[in-house]
Amino acid sequence: MTERDEALSELRAGGILNALRWIQESAHARATQDFDPATGHDQAVLGFNAFKLMCDRHDRVFSCQRFALGSPSPEAGEGFDVLVEGLTQSDIDTMPSIAPGSVVRSNLSQSPGWRFGRWRWLLASFEFGEIDRIPWPRKSPTKRKVAAQPHPDQFMLLGVDGTSISDAFATIGDLAGDEVEDDAITLVLAHSLDRHTGLSELYVGRSALNPGGALAWHWKEPLIGGPGGTPGTGLKPGPRQPIAPQTNNVPDAPVRLRSKSAEGPRDQAASGA
Repeated sequence: MTERDEALSELRAGGILNALRWIQESAHARATQDFDPATGHDQAVLGFNAFKLMCDRHDRVFSCQRFALGSPSPEAGEGFDVLVEGLTQSDIDTMPSIAPGSVVRSNLSQSPGWRFGRWRWLLASFEFGEIDRIPWPRKSPTKRKVAAQPHPDQFMLLGVDGTSISDAFATIGDLAGDEVEDDAITLVLAHSLDRHTGLSELYVGRSALNPGGALAWHWKEPLIGGPGGTPGTGLKPGPRQPIAPQTNNVPDAPVRLRSKSAEGPRDQAASGA
């Protein structure tokens, strides 16, 4: 089996892939709900909120940090009220049940990460539709070093100047230090949310350092929808259309003109008849 097959098989069997889909759907739905261009929000605000909510939903569904539960069944354990606080009823009803302790926090150089078995993943956002062109050399030092990991199917990657990437960047073990285990295989969970269309994209895979605009992945797997993303929950309605001035829709009362033969004496006198 290839690394891709092994990763997807183990993550699927543990219910992790399904949990990642729930994380994206819940986080992106709330991010779009809170997004308000009229008050000055832009793509940067939407992206930041989506990232923070993705971290929050990770910790919730995997019972990490302040959402840690002492029971395999969340409903039966202490802290369930904290776990579901702030979620919609739909989020609560569809949240996957993952045994506490199956996934643990595994941060890498202060970058939020989670680990299941030998697989660790970090979050990364990207411009919608540009999944194959993520410029890892322009990302944070952590993301650059993750992308520089040697891949099992590669003998050596060379930098643009002919030096090996292992010479150009520190190893993951050096980067992690005492913070995480050095035997983890670090993947990237890449997500995108477009403010104009409300579409989302979600991929998991092994990033590849791509100087000069090469492909950004050794391998990747879409977790939602098909090519081009999948419809999200939709953004807030756009600017309201101008409202036409209100008019009196009550029909005018009918006016009946009386013939001269119907005029009474007072009318005839007033008319000089």
